Amino acid sequence: MKEMIINVPYGEDEIDDEKVFDLLEKEVEDRRIFLDDEITSRTLSKLTKQILKINKDDENIPYEIRKPIYLIIDSIGGDLVSSLGIYNILKLSKTPIIGINLSCAFSGAFIIYLGCHERLSCAMAQFLVHQGEANNISGSPTQLKGFMDYYNGLEKTVKQIVLKETNIDEELYARQYQQEWYVFTDEALKLGIAHKVVESIDELF
Repeated sequence: MKEMIINVPYGEDEIDDEKVFDLLEKEVEDRRIFLDDEITSRTLSKLTKQILKINKDDENIPYEIRKPIYLIIDSIGGDLVSSLGIYNILKLSKTPIIGINLSCAFSGAFIIYLGCHERLSCAMAQFLVHQGEANNISGSPTQLKGFMDYYNGLEKTVKQIVLKETNIDEELYARQYQQEWYVFTDEALKLGIAHKVVESIDELF
């Protein structure tokens, strides 16, 4: 469960709660949700509430004519469990979600990107598929074994998602997963990670 620490735009030291609420409401109104910080449990809470709100608003609208949600991603990743939770809510959304890799979808953000119903990527954007790492783990041998069993289960879940959502096969995945596998947009298209290259700024709004 890799944790990467960067400045979080919605952090308490940078912006007050009222402004946070206004920003989140504006994203829901515009149907343009930004994932541009470290992924934490707070990110999971934010995105879940926004996607549920939009789906509730769309409750009586046929799926085929619903206005899509745009999830604009520029994130180096973060907590794996929270990332999997966001993947789940994206897959459950009946309102279509278009994911756009603006610059980078690394680690957990890559998993989230794969949960989008349609996946676009800017020409120079990148992806990172890797094993991640577990930090600050301690305890008795039995506890450590229990954690490793749990972590192996998470890795199995990630593998299932990647194989299901892309053209990556088991052999390629096994060969690349335990290293830092950076994928640029042209390769991402071939691997079925991305569906289309963003060709105009009009596709972002």
